[in-house]
Amino acid sequence: MNTSWFKNFKDLRKIFVIAFIIILFFLIFHIYNSKYYIDHFNNLYIENFASKDTTPIDPKDFKVDSSTCDVTSNGWNGSQDQIEIQNTALSLKQSCQVDKKLQDTLSPNNLKTTLYSIINDNKSLFSGPQGPSGPQGPAGSNYIYSGRIVNKSGSYGTASSYNLYSPSLVLGRADGTNQNASLVFMDTPNIESYQIWYLNNKDQLQNKYDNSCLSFQADPNGNLSGYSSIYMNTCNDNDLGQKWTWDNKNRLVAKSQGTDKKLKCLYMTNKISNDLVASRPNCSGDNCKTKNFNYIQIRECDPNNVKPEEIFNFI
Repeated sequence: MNTSWFKNFKDLRKIFVIAFIIILFFLIFHIYNSKYYIDHFNNLYIENFASKDTTPIDPKDFKVDSSTCDVTSNGWNGSQDQIEIQNTALSLKQSCQVDKKLQDTLSPNNLKTTLYSIINDNKSLFSGPQGPSGPQGPAGSNYIYSGRIVNKSGSYGTASSYNLYSPSLVLGRADGTNQNASLVFMDTPNIESYQIWYLNNKDQLQNKYDNSCLSFQADPNGNLSGYSSIYMNTCNDNDLGQKWTWDNKNRLVAKSQGTDKKLKCLYMTNKISNDLVASRPNCSGDNCKTKNFNYIQIRECDPNNVKPEEIFNFI
């Protein structure tokens, strides 16, 4: 006989659990595929009562063998109520209640619940050893939103229906970090990185090309200082003019409202000619100039009156 199954207690316990499950399945099959069992139980009380000899006994013929009497447990010593309780058979209602209770206990649902509980409590016996850990996943991102940015008014024209992922214009920027020349504008889509933007977890709108941040000129209190154009600048976590939120109306709103408590939103202008603006990044020649474009500027905006040129979306 191979004794390797009994090397330790866990193997022995596994055998007991498997044997118990097999016996439990056998009981379920035996009980619920045997109509005789249910019929026999339902008629048990009637059969027992019918088998009793109910012939009246003449008092003259009544004899007791005193040698077999146990006086200490004689029912005559008890109270009348106790005697009646002990000698009263179950009523029909009580018999039905006992019958139903037993059937509920042995119902398939209860037996299945018991079986599943046993398997769940001993599931460690049926599982193999833990495998090696998988490779570590990539580090989490510092970006809340990312992609190209489109404008409702400028990216899709006046068509009533359009393909969101096929815009005619997306948000671009000029080269450098100069307040007067490194401006932001709507540009024809291309594959260059200067049209990819990130709204990071520091509330800065960052450009992929050089990791600079979209900025506006704010005074020390966070108010507009009279310069309304948007330009690219080196990211600075303390710069109030670089903090943005993308609100539930899809507007890019300045995070710091300043002491004037007025809402300030980005918007797309009509085409403007600007000879001072720098060229597109990584580009040379006259075709790289961005003189006559729809630029991005900032202005005070109405919380309840949203205009199409103020609505932006990441795609």
